[in-house]
Amino acid sequence: MAHPAQQHALLHTAKGLTKEHFKVVADHPVPTAGKGELLVRVKAAALNPVDWKMANIGFIIQSYPVVLGCDLAGVVEHVGEGVADFKVGDEVYAFTKLGSHRQGAFQQHAVVEARMASHKPKALSFAQVATIGVGALTAADGLFLHMGLKAPGEGDNHGKYILVWGAASSVGAYAVQLAALAGLKVIATASPKNFDYVKSLGAQHVVDYNSPHAVEEIKKIAGGKLTLAYDVISPATATLAASALTTEEPAQLAYCAGAPTNPPANVKVSSVFIGGNYESAAYPATVKHLAALFDQGKLKTNVVEPLHGGLNGIVDGLLRLQKGVSGVKLVAEL
Repeated sequence: MAHPAQQHALLHTAKGLTKEHFKVVADHPVPTAGKGELLVRVKAAALNPVDWKMANIGFIIQSYPVVLGCDLAGVVEHVGEGVADFKVGDEVYAFTKLGSHRQGAFQQHAVVEARMASHKPKALSFAQVATIGVGALTAADGLFLHMGLKAPGEGDNHGKYILVWGAASSVGAYAVQLAALAGLKVIATASPKNFDYVKSLGAQHVVDYNSPHAVEEIKKIAGGKLTLAYDVISPATATLAASALTTEEPAQLAYCAGAPTNPPANVKVSSVFIGGNYESAAYPATVKHLAALFDQGKLKTNVVEPLHGGLNGIVDGLLRLQKGVSGVKLVAEL
């Protein structure tokens, strides 16, 4: 399939998170797929907190300008050497390597590694599947790779309680679903406006995270024997989640948005950051397992809120994410 030599792209031109740090151009080179890679015509790109954090802090970025974005969906236009599972014209979604000029999602054509791509279910839109990559893999990484829990269909978790702090976020929503599918009893935190949404994902109990008694409520639900928690919001909430865990036996806390302060000595703490562990040999199998669950209709995608203006609407979306977004996933359709 022929493709143009140049394309529209949103360039991040220097460290910082203002509109002056970005510009949309029409003459950005279209990358070429190499060995083990796919060239994808991007139809939808989802926004993630890591995007605004990279822009604001500059971490992982080697040079400017750079194309940000790490969640995309689209149509395969070229298949690189050694790729057997995809062909030109396939509709796919993928999580891409952070800080890579060629793989950034905020452009019309991007390269993705075939091992991190999945076929789009016919029943789901490009915008819906664009929400899957980072959120679902981060959730699965924390639950099954870091905490060592049994993934759905792969063993018995003995009906243990698990706390998911921030359940209406993208990662939190996937963590609730995966934990429930894996046979765990989910205690979730969310704001009251998102209680029904979080319960629809499989949470048995939902606690208002704004309540001054939230930790006490969680302890009461679990009978003071909570041994598992996953925080997806901040260091402050990770600290609260750690305080909800029992101190009478070994416990585990995974976090993906900042470490807790002074967790109890019995709590094993794990940092989850898939962007910093992109080459993990465990990820391709996890990506395939997640894709199967979506194909079977056992997992729901995040609720999509489309951004207006395509590439031109992304910076406003990043600024919104910086302030906090829950219950929906912001997606730019290109």
